[in-house]
Amino acid sequence: MLGARSRRPCLSIRSYTDIDEALAYINARPRPLALYYFGSNKAEAKRVLAHTHSGGACINEMMQHLFQGDLPFGGCGNSGFGRYRGGEGFKAFSLQRSVFSTGWFDVLSILRPTYSQRLRKVLVFLLKP
Repeated sequence: MLGARSRRPCLSIRSYTDIDEALAYINARPRPLALYYFGSNKAEAKRVLAHTHSGGACINEMMQHLFQGDLPFGGCGNSGFGRYRGGEGFKAFSLQRSVFSTGWFDVLSILRPTYSQRLRKVLVFLLKP
């Protein structure tokens, strides 16, 4: 409802006793648009990134990924789909179309229907017992 006050926080901050508890909390909910990890343990940061899904992520920063024009930004799951900036944005809003055409000399054309009368005679001759 427009104009209604939301009781949900804009930025969810939660404490945890171990990293498994935090990962379980994150993975039990819809995928977030962004995930922010704060800590000095590099192995733990890698683990958080490896065991969660989010549109974007920052380590020891907040919202800086939004301001990097060359990084794609967008969501996954309930937070949206696609990447909308930089080269990824161009790809997202462009129609990539594959087109295959044989050259002027197509050897395999004799194996495709419709068969000419001459080819039918050759095939009948070759397939005689």
